Amino acid sequence: MAAATEAPVVPARSATSAAEAGSGTSEPADRWPVARRVVWFAAFLVVAQLAVRGWVAARGNFFGDDLILEGRAAGLPLFSAEFLLYDHNGHLMPGGFLLAGGLTDWWPLQWWAPALSLVLLQALASLAVLRLLRLLLGDRPVLLVPLALYLFSPLTLPGFAWWAAAVNALPLQAGLAWVAGDAVLLVRTGRRRYAVTGTIAIALSLAFFAKAVIVPLFALALAVLMARAAGDPTPLRSMLRRAAPLWVGSLGVTAVWVWAYTSLVGSPVAGKPFSVTEAAGPVVGGVVEGVLPALLGGPWQWYRTTGSPTVAAPPVELVAVACAVWLAVIVTSCRRRRGAWLIWLLAAGHIAFSATLMVAGRFAEGLADVVSLALRHFSDSAVVVAVAVALILLAPARDDRPARPLLTPRGWRLLVPAAVGLFVVSSLWSTLTFAQRWTDLPAGDYLANARASLAAAGPAPLLDQAVAEDVLWGVAHPANLASNVLAPLEQRPPFATWTSELRLIDESGTVVPARLGLSQVTEPGPVPDCGHLVSGDAVTPVPLEDGVYAWPWTVQLDYFANRDGVLQVSLGTGEAVRTPVQRGPHRVFLRLEGGGEELRLHSPTRDLALCMTGALIGLPEADDPNG
Repeated sequence: MAAATEAPVVPARSATSAAEAGSGTSEPADRWPVARRVVWFAAFLVVAQLAVRGWVAARGNFFGDDLILEGRAAGLPLFSAEFLLYDHNGHLMPGGFLLAGGLTDWWPLQWWAPALSLVLLQALASLAVLRLLRLLLGDRPVLLVPLALYLFSPLTLPGFAWWAAAVNALPLQAGLAWVAGDAVLLVRTGRRRYAVTGTIAIALSLAFFAKAVIVPLFALALAVLMARAAGDPTPLRSMLRRAAPLWVGSLGVTAVWVWAYTSLVGSPVAGKPFSVTEAAGPVVGGVVEGVLPALLGGPWQWYRTTGSPTVAAPPVELVAVACAVWLAVIVTSCRRRRGAWLIWLLAAGHIAFSATLMVAGRFAEGLADVVSLALRHFSDSAVVVAVAVALILLAPARDDRPARPLLTPRGWRLLVPAAVGLFVVSSLWSTLTFAQRWTDLPAGDYLANARASLAAAGPAPLLDQAVAEDVLWGVAHPANLASNVLAPLEQRPPFATWTSELRLIDESGTVVPARLGLSQVTEPGPVPDCGHLVSGDAVTPVPLEDGVYAWPWTVQLDYFANRDGVLQVSLGTGEAVRTPVQRGPHRVFLRLEGGGEELRLHSPTRDLALCMTGALIGLPEADDPNG
């Protein structure tokens, strides 16, 4: 093939040449080559990152949307379209749902399983980045600079620790690095198998995150920048031609995915319009206070309120230093390296694109300011910036503007390891302070209590209710109902719209006896010694002393029935609830959604005569035996 006979964009380095380039001299035969030491040290850095991230994952627990994933997995067939193709807040993520569903089926609401999946996904992404950086820089000591930047930057930390975010972010990071690596290898070797594996990687990335549409664009930009640095006069045309099988495959996969996304989800952009001025605050704040300090090992400090994700809260001094350092790095590299400005433009464009998507998707919810500092929407920028640093190191020096060396070779050998070490220490401190904020998630204790309490609760049904607000916020309704959140637990009583024993799950996750608080009573019935009579096909209206607004209410019915049967009850124009009734005097509790000024009772059971002797309407609260 023609592509196989052309000179590669960047010649591949052998282990010997890489060693000589890293040390300046050839290595004695009885010593480890520099290249081998670099590979082993790179592997050590990856293992160290996974150990640190594993520690963070072990200290975490389910949070927010994690419980929505588990709840839907428990309530729907794993391979059903309703489950895999669900529009989750604008995300079409069948791969993420498949992963969550499999873990839920095998280990329901057991955090160790998602925590292990986080470490495995991170390993996949880290190894893909290492592979790409080795393709760019060879096995030289300088490889460790961008590798450490990706592995330890806190920019990727929030998108790792939150499981629901990680099943989007980590496959995207892996996809960016892997497809870019396949593009480099396809151009260098002409082997079409890299087009096949690259196309498969794009499809897998799209299965986890819509933002993966940028994966082939990033790979193309990387190939073009490398060709330009190698002196190709028409780099875009050359790369489109030489890696055409990959671009054709990626275009086909992306087109199919865009069709599926627009058919099932629609537009990912929030409906509320906003101006550039309104969006500027979250964008600038996210980049200046979030991204730049995180790329320097910050933010050092984090902030989290009840029910919210952890957000960066860097000190003003760190923000100023981060801005100054990165400005100096960009200006200096542009003055000394050919094409550096294009490389930084690629990185800045990616960060701007991430910020635009974040604002467009969250502005209508009023969350853009908070989400911009949560950093998870920028986590894939760590891959892009690490690659940008590698390309800067690879770029030839400018010969049109000779400059005095900033440092001697010995000075660089001292400064670079010291700077990388300082960055790693700073990043580890930020990781520690993040873990301290993230470890107090209330879902762990709540689920542990619920698991034990529900297993011992007996067979009587439980009326549905919202879980504690700090476990899953109310805006997620109806996903925040206990029947959804606790659905994966097998040893528990059923959740139903009626029960003979009023109980609730308190803020700690424990099942406790309950009573109706803030109750309203019905008006006395017109039938002597009976109250309100329900018989035949007629609907019996039961007026309330005062009307109630639309809400999920709990109703207590006291009745006497002449036989077993079924009673149908509704509140105003709300949906009717069916409950079994038994012969004799009994009490039943129902959960009715609706509002109005009357209850409506009806029985489809032939020959049933039921006297409703009294009713209360209110909200359940824990029954204090001493009260």
